[in-house]
Amino acid sequence: MSACTLLSALASACAGAGSSVVAPAAPAYTDTVQARAAEELAELPPPCPRDAAPDGCSAVHRLVIDYGRLRRRVRAMRDAATDPDR
Repeated sequence: MSACTLLSALASACAGAGSSVVAPAAPAYTDTVQARAAEELAELPPPCPRDAAPDGCSAVHRLVIDYGRLRRRVRAMRDAATDPDR
């Protein structure tokens, strides 16, 4: 069986299936932990760009910012899944 035939068969098998979003639960942090993290983040140098790590920037700061954005997106997905009128 050729790769194209296999892909076509798989695609057609899924054509009638419904889809649903499964978003993982984000870990919950206490207010105390969040406050401490905010203090520590404020002490870091500015975030590095995503594609480089020049002197004077913080890769950890970049990762924390990106993680925060990801958490907001997952939260929005979960909210939309539980409230379709959103």
